[in-house]
Amino acid sequence: MKQLLPGNAITGILKKSGKVFLYLLLLTGTICFVTAAPVVLKTPAWINIIFLITAVLLFIGGFRFCHAHWLLGIISGTFFLYFLLLTPQEQFADVKMQRIFAVAPDIEYLENGKFKVINMRVNRYPVDYNENSPDYQDVFRSDAVFDPAEVVAVQFACVYWGEYFYVAHNMLNFNFSDGRSLAVSIEPGTPEKVSRDALSCLCKQQKLLIILSDPQDLFDLRTKIRGEDIYLYELDLTPQESRILLESIIARVHTLAREPEFYHLINANCITALWPSLKKARPVLQSDWRLYFNGFIDRMLFEQNLLKHRHNESFESLKSRSFVKGKSQGKL
Repeated sequence: MKQLLPGNAITGILKKSGKVFLYLLLLTGTICFVTAAPVVLKTPAWINIIFLITAVLLFIGGFRFCHAHWLLGIISGTFFLYFLLLTPQEQFADVKMQRIFAVAPDIEYLENGKFKVINMRVNRYPVDYNENSPDYQDVFRSDAVFDPAEVVAVQFACVYWGEYFYVAHNMLNFNFSDGRSLAVSIEPGTPEKVSRDALSCLCKQQKLLIILSDPQDLFDLRTKIRGEDIYLYELDLTPQESRILLESIIARVHTLAREPEFYHLINANCITALWPSLKKARPVLQSDWRLYFNGFIDRMLFEQNLLKHRHNESFESLKSRSFVKGKSQGKL
């Protein structure tokens, strides 16, 4: 029969486990601090080196002088408190955005449920287009009036670049009975001198931007200019569901024009920010891990009967015939 550990032995094990947990927590917080602080505070390189050296010295020195760990915890905790309290209004006040994100749309509500899009982007890109060129002038119009009741079809786009098959950019395109279209793309509105990378998207550096455009702008930019591949599906929505989806999106655009939000790589990106509107249109939709690896989101929507397809058609067949090849020659 096994002997039970005495009480003091159990207490010792718990104390050691607690210390290990606290050390791991402090180490994780320190790594996050030295990684995120330069991005959030926009400090110069020499300050960042001081951050790193100080954090390392305090962490190592804390094993001999416990007050060093307390000081490191206070420094990291103060930064994270500042980060948590940072609001979009403070972050983007008087901030100049990169040209392609500089103009945000707005909505003017009209009678009988119609709406007018203010700053609808309608660029037509030359073959030598360069988004960083200061000579290019984006084209906007503010006279396009749409009626949600006249939506006849809604398209869902999965855009892939390079060989990252597990992640995609998702867009919508609403087709109306009069032959016009309104395309929607949720993107990270990025200030000048801020990198459009994953770390910036996690550190409250981008503003949530819903671009309202047309497919000749948004889709051509992706396929003909950037060389990206699109899989373009038609959503199997009723006219009422299509109307609800569009009304939800334009309401979000109207709100964002007055109350900005942060773009976030995980919980407020091109699909997770769009998901509440899709759920509002069809409440029975269920999300799973593919919502966060949205290169597979089309299969998830297919399994929930949200993508139009032929009778008994497989997902592989639908995806194959929905392919729109970009200049990358369809590597995916």
